[in-house]
Amino acid sequence: MNDFVKELQVMISRPLKKWNGSHRNMPIIEKPKHREVPVLVFQGADDEPWDGVVSEFPFERELRVLIEGFAVAFIVAFLFRTFEVEAFVIPTGSEAPMLYGQHRDVYCTQCGTPFAVGVRTVGAVDIELRDGWIMHNDRSHFAICPNGNCRFPNDILDHEMFAGDRILVNKFSYEFSDPERWDRVVFKFPEQAKTNYIKRLAGLPGEELRIENGDVKVRPIGSSSDVPYRVARKTPEKQRHLQMLVHDNDRPARKLLETSWPESWAAERPSDWATDAKARSFRIDPGAADSERLHCLRYTHYLPRADDWTRALAGKPPAVAPQPQLIKDFYAYNSRITVLDARDKTDRGLLPDLNLRADPEQWVGDLTLTCQVEVLAASGELTFELVEGNRLNRCTIDLATGRGQFEYVDEPHREGENPRLAGEPFETGMNQRGRYAVSFANVDDRLCLWVENRLVKSLDFEPGSQVEPQKAPALPTDRDKAPVRITSRMAKLRIGHLRIERDVFYLSSLSGGESGDARVYRLKDDPDDRNDEFLMLGDNSPQSNDSRTWHTTYSVPRQLLIGKAFFRYWPNSVPFMNGGRGYPIGSYYEPPARDRDPSSSYRAKPGPPLPKYSVPVFPQFGRINRIR
Repeated sequence: MNDFVKELQVMISRPLKKWNGSHRNMPIIEKPKHREVPVLVFQGADDEPWDGVVSEFPFERELRVLIEGFAVAFIVAFLFRTFEVEAFVIPTGSEAPMLYGQHRDVYCTQCGTPFAVGVRTVGAVDIELRDGWIMHNDRSHFAICPNGNCRFPNDILDHEMFAGDRILVNKFSYEFSDPERWDRVVFKFPEQAKTNYIKRLAGLPGEELRIENGDVKVRPIGSSSDVPYRVARKTPEKQRHLQMLVHDNDRPARKLLETSWPESWAAERPSDWATDAKARSFRIDPGAADSERLHCLRYTHYLPRADDWTRALAGKPPAVAPQPQLIKDFYAYNSRITVLDARDKTDRGLLPDLNLRADPEQWVGDLTLTCQVEVLAASGELTFELVEGNRLNRCTIDLATGRGQFEYVDEPHREGENPRLAGEPFETGMNQRGRYAVSFANVDDRLCLWVENRLVKSLDFEPGSQVEPQKAPALPTDRDKAPVRITSRMAKLRIGHLRIERDVFYLSSLSGGESGDARVYRLKDDPDDRNDEFLMLGDNSPQSNDSRTWHTTYSVPRQLLIGKAFFRYWPNSVPFMNGGRGYPIGSYYEPPARDRDPSSSYRAKPGPPLPKYSVPVFPQFGRINRIR
């Protein structure tokens, strides 16, 4: 390194070379005729000052500095890219909604929920752009809002398409440390090594694993049949960043609610919970005689359909009374409805539904409740409940002492079933008046409680332990249609900012069904570490080409790992002005239908112009962050 620095110092100190016109092939060094001024440039590796020379003529000096700066920057960037960090652009949505591929940004026009919807790219049958032309039938027309009590089909026909997220990958990560489960990894596709993929690392060498009920379950390779599979849990921090929206009570679909559509959060009668519809909060102030009475708030999962919205926009109530539904693995990123798919409804002035016949959704029981609790008096009890199949999980907090306790009830439909304590009591710090951000999660056979974004308690359900997971398979019941409840006893509270999220649900295959025996993956732990095998899964499981779907192998050897994705440094910029759409610069050409299908009797008019770019824009600073 010292030799490199000294050599660099010598190179920088040399005068500029000039070419003699009569000897074009012979570079010579002419001694500068102007006066040279010795200056201290920097200290060498041995902390010895050294002298360099710079020209007094400003133009020559600035040109030289500029050339040297570009040269050094290029060398450093090349070395940095080759050995340390490399930038990638994500083209597809296999890691959505955490990382975006080519997509459109959408703000629901009814509830204001922001979300992204993917663009079908090269290789898809219904690709939108072909040779720079926008295809009318395959053009995205609608996208479905992810907010549970909204699900409005938003018209996105003229929404600009954006490139995928730009990320940085640490290529040095796995030189001196082993890959960890749930890392986001960039690797060379085993079946086509020139293609780079990004997925989540789900399986490690020496394991056999299967995907069951949305979870990855593992055990040591070669285990006997009586050794149980265990859920491969994510860390609590990673778990929180993987959650997907189910319902956000702060973003109501008011036009729907005005037509007698039921609220998702409501007090169970009899109860003293008072509702503030404007503030989207609930308050309880029980009387002195209510010492043993429970007051309950219940979340019920209502899902409006397109026909309900068509009637609501016309000021009509729903034709059929809304019925509670199971929470399923809905991905707003995959919710695009093409012009062709929507045509049957739009030609009749109706809103379309998403066609899920080819890709049925699966029930998800791993849920997280987040809310703000305002303790108005340090007394009484507060309990959060999450239902999953035949198990009811609880977290009870004594607001006088701040002590919390996990407990659970198996088969809660049976009368007289007593709750079982799960783990030891713990401190929550909620024994004083004030506002607290609280999250209670039942994910990956583990209960977690966060207070003010601090994990105060986690408890794993392990086979053979005092707190075992519920018996497999966990199947949904009617209780799972109203799976979240908040109860209070002698507590004076205000609760708001209610939000429910679900865990990522990994499908065992892309066939849409989860029945039958799960496939078992066995990963080799080779004496040569370069041949160690890993299993890769995409977070957008219904749309991910990963280890489940490859033809010749399901594993990735270590020698094909490029590095760990660690930072999203540039998401798409957001247009502003002109109603948040910016001003378009150019638009894609959309040929009329007859140019594509002369035999068709249907003649569609081109849709509104689809901008290629819009200005002005500003960066999405909120999405420039570390990748988890």
